Amino acid sequence: MTDPNKQSFSLTYLDHFNIKNKKAGLSEPSGLALSHGTNALWTISDDTKKIFKLSLDGNLKKNGSFEIPDKSLEGITLDPTGAYLLTIKEGDNEIIQIQVDTQEVVERQRLVDMAGYETVAPHFIDSEANKGLEG
Repeated sequence: MTDPNKQSFSLTYLDHFNIKNKKAGLSEPSGLALSHGTNALWTISDDTKKIFKLSLDGNLKKNGSFEIPDKSLEGITLDPTGAYLLTIKEGDNEIIQIQVDTQEVVERQRLVDMAGYETVAPHFIDSEANKGLEG
């Protein structure tokens, strides 16, 4: 019997775009987030202190990209309201919250300081492998 409430998922390949832009500092894109209602994408490059805004066809929107005080960032997402970007600083295992409108870092929180960290700590402590958060 088929469940009428069950969703069916599928993928449709539409196209691909190279979003790298070494001249602008976007040499190693890590993460991609769809912007709320502005037909744009956000990404970061772990070797650059910048958040990049792209058009939906992969072109850099220079008026939307902005500098931040950190590099070694991995992954990016928006909060449900679209007011804040969240990214990870890999070496410090730190979540960084950035207000989109002001382009300012408004909060930082290290995983080690979060409730429940002890349950994931073995994956980050005393390891020779790269055990930082990855995008």
